[in-house]
Amino acid sequence: MTDLNNQTPQSEIDSIIALFSNNNLQEALDKVKNLTKRFPEDSLLHNITGACYAGLGQLGSAVKCYEKAIEIKPDYSKAHYNLGNALHDIALQGVGHLDNPDFQGVGHLDDPIKSYKRSIEIDPNYAEAHNNLGNVFQDLGRLDEALECFKKALIINPDYVEAHYSLGIILFDLGQFDDAVQSYTKAIELKPSFTQAHNNLGNTFAEQGQLNDAIQSYQKALELNPHYSEAYNSLGNVFIEQGQIDDAITSYQKALKINPNYPALYNNLGNAYKELGQFNDALQAYLSGLSINTEYVDLLNNIGVIYNELGQFDEAIKSYDKAIAIKFDFADAHNNLGVTYNKLNLYDKAIKSYERAITLNPDFPDPYNNLSIVFRKQGLINELISSFKRAIVCMERVLVDAPNDAETHNNLGIAYFEIERSEDAVNSYQNAISIKPDFSNAHNNLGAALEKLKKYEESISSFEKAFHLKPDIDYILGNIVNAKMNSCNWDGLDDLLDDAKKRIVNNEKVIDSFNLMALIDDPALQRKVTELRVSVDYPKNNILPTIQQYPKHPKIRIGYFSADFREHPVGFLTAELYELHDRNHFEIYAFSYGLETNGEINRRIKTGVDYFYDVDLMSHQDIVELARSLEIDIAVDLGGLTSEARTDIFAMSAAPIQLSYI
Repeated sequence: MTDLNNQTPQSEIDSIIALFSNNNLQEALDKVKNLTKRFPEDSLLHNITGACYAGLGQLGSAVKCYEKAIEIKPDYSKAHYNLGNALHDIALQGVGHLDNPDFQGVGHLDDPIKSYKRSIEIDPNYAEAHNNLGNVFQDLGRLDEALECFKKALIINPDYVEAHYSLGIILFDLGQFDDAVQSYTKAIELKPSFTQAHNNLGNTFAEQGQLNDAIQSYQKALELNPHYSEAYNSLGNVFIEQGQIDDAITSYQKALKINPNYPALYNNLGNAYKELGQFNDALQAYLSGLSINTEYVDLLNNIGVIYNELGQFDEAIKSYDKAIAIKFDFADAHNNLGVTYNKLNLYDKAIKSYERAITLNPDFPDPYNNLSIVFRKQGLINELISSFKRAIVCMERVLVDAPNDAETHNNLGIAYFEIERSEDAVNSYQNAISIKPDFSNAHNNLGAALEKLKKYEESISSFEKAFHLKPDIDYILGNIVNAKMNSCNWDGLDDLLDDAKKRIVNNEKVIDSFNLMALIDDPALQRKVTELRVSVDYPKNNILPTIQQYPKHPKIRIGYFSADFREHPVGFLTAELYELHDRNHFEIYAFSYGLETNGEINRRIKTGVDYFYDVDLMSHQDIVELARSLEIDIAVDLGGLTSEARTDIFAMSAAPIQLSYI
């Protein structure tokens, strides 16, 4: 080709393409611009000029060149394809068309779609155009259309590595994990050094619960690229799943060494420290991430959690409030704010926070469970049952979309157990264990449900499995002993009791004080067990003003508090007691939070006291306020630490003097 024939010299074009291929972009651009002055109607030169501008990051100029090439040659498939690429990059980067101030790049993905479709219309076998059109659909969340594009690209070119990789991403997002594994595996087969494909294959294995395979994929990615921070992060996440928290921390720290300005890594590192109970280290990690991005709501939420654990409740509330101010629909932060209000005994505020979390996310189980805790603390039994029923509906919905969520199966079991649907509870716990065989809490909960059903030998097996997995579960040793006692199974009983005694002395929560009375005749140990239980579950509650002794009444006012003013051992043992009080010196009050039976013992007790109050539907605080308004001098707890007791009443101080029956 010669200038005399007005044809572009091929040798000069080849020279420019060589410079471009060797990334000598500016030199290539200078030469092609000079050549274009001589041959201004050569569409190829304008296309090459656009490619040089695109390589230099000057996307607006690139677009102008591609548009000129298309103006000269409307059926130029490659130029339409390149124009699509430039427009896609502009939209993703959020920059305007550099040569047209009216062009808005952000979110305008219709333009690249039109360019790619025009390219394909001209050349239906243009695999790259099908692939990149799929990428745009993926950005738009139009996954089914993206899927079809990648499949078409692979029909045209079965060895198209990037299309296999992109197809894997879409299949993963669609939850088609087996197919995603095949796509990533094929991409790796075609390109063994494809680190992102190894990493994403690991993510897919992790999603399927194949954690060892996931670890191998991440390690291969890191072998290929030791500076791949995302793979270290993913590896850390799998170590968390396996309970290898120290290894997870090491992985996150390596990721941060490579990428120290990534807040999400600090968040993950903090979560790992939190899992170990190293709250100060967790707080430091979260605060480091927050210094990079002060509006990172997950960090603010987790900082609140740590302050809550450290007892710095005001700081916790401030942190949750900041998160909610940035993202009002952050259901997790509303729920956690409720947890802190609950610890402060601000029950109304706690309930409002939990209800707001539920309104924002009706399929979030935690606030339902937390509502139940508040209602239990308040003694609101009907509300408690209603809350558990709502939680069941929520968790059943969650399990439709996430049938392998072991935590939700376990929580569903707890809710069933609380409303006395023990068979359903057993099924839920067994589902949790089938998914996660080393789920110690689920084994422990299963033991409790089986014991409730009087399946004692099976319950022993479940408790022992839980103990083997996690010997420090609260009261697990007592659960084993109690189940053995109920089934007259004395195997190893002496050793178990010796172990229990050592743990009690070591201030561990080993066994319920009521059950201990039938096992160990040692008042000092019995007292210690009770004190441990009360200090944790029923500490002094200062929600009401400190109570003082009342002015001397004509008669001392004694209040008996019980759920068992009926045909029950407590009722049988105390009915005569109320009758025998010397009415010259005492007034007798009964506060009943049990069901109304109108049986013989119930009627006798009502007759035997001076005043009988049915407070079953009242909260703990309301009962205390009633007792104080009646100026009860001495409050007697007839329930102790049994199932229907309301020990919280006495933690709030129902009377200046309080006694526990027997």
